[in-house]
Amino acid sequence: MAWFERERLNLLDTIRQADELGDHDIAWQLPVVSDGFFELKSYWADWRDIHLTGLRAARTAKSRLGEAANLRCLGDAYWRMEQRETALDCYRQGANASRDVNDHWVEGFSLRGQGLIHEELGHIDEALNLYGQAWEVFRHHGITRGEGMSLLSLGNCHRARGQLDTAIAHYQQAVAILDGINDQWSVAWASYPLGLAYQQTGQHNEALNQHQLALKLFRRFDDRRCEGLTLAALGDTFYATGQHDDAQRSWQQALQILDPLGDPHASTVRQLVAQNNGANEASG
Repeated sequence: MAWFERERLNLLDTIRQADELGDHDIAWQLPVVSDGFFELKSYWADWRDIHLTGLRAARTAKSRLGEAANLRCLGDAYWRMEQRETALDCYRQGANASRDVNDHWVEGFSLRGQGLIHEELGHIDEALNLYGQAWEVFRHHGITRGEGMSLLSLGNCHRARGQLDTAIAHYQQAVAILDGINDQWSVAWASYPLGLAYQQTGQHNEALNQHQLALKLFRRFDDRRCEGLTLAALGDTFYATGQHDDAQRSWQQALQILDPLGDPHASTVRQLVAQNNGANEASG
C-alpha cells in the first residue's frame, strides 16, 4: 500500500501513456491490478477514470476478459459515487462479458454488484435473487471470499426486512468463512453490519465488540471511509447506552473523516453532532 501511494501519480501517467502509445494490454491490465488501492484510499475520480481508460483499451484490443474486469471495477466505482443506474449497467455488461470467457470470479461479483444497487433502491426481492445467484456461482466454483461476501449481502437484506436473527446468522457465517481464509479486511466488512444488527436487537455489548473489531481492522488497512462509518455506528451505540460524551467523540471523529471524502453519510453524522451539542447546552 505504501508503494502504491508513492507511485500513484506515476501509475496514472503510465496507464494514460500506455493507452496513448497503443499498448492496450498494459492499459487495461494495470487498472485492474491497481483497483483495490484506489478503492481503499477513496480516490474516487481516479478510480473511475483508470477503468474508463482500461475499458476503452480492452475494447480496442478486443479482449473480452479486459472488458469484463474493467466493467466490474467501473460498477464498483460508480456505486461508491452513488451513480446507481450507471453502476447497474456496468455490472450487467460485466456479467455478460465474464460468461463469454468463463471468468466466474468476475461473474459472481458482477451479480453481487447488481444486488447492491437493487438493495439500495429498496428492491429487496430482486437483491436477494441476485445475491443468491452470486452465492451459487461462488460456491460451485470454490471462490471462498465471494461466498462469504454473498452471505454478508444476504444478511443485509434480511436485516432490511427486520429478520434480525436470520441476518445475524448470515453475518456470523460470513465472518467465519472470511476469517478462515485470513481475509481480515473482509472480516471487518462483515463485523460492521453484524454490529448494526446487534444494535437493532438491543445487544449493545455485542454491537460494541463487533464495531471495535471492525474499527481496528479498518485502521490497520487505512480504510478511511469504513473507519468513519464504523465510528459513526459506535457513536450510535454509545448514545443508546447513555454514554453521550463517548458518542459525541465518536461522531466528531467520524465527521472529520467522512466530510473531506465527500461521503453522503457525513450530513447525517453532522446532524447528530449538532443535536447532541444542543441537548448538552439545554441540560447545562
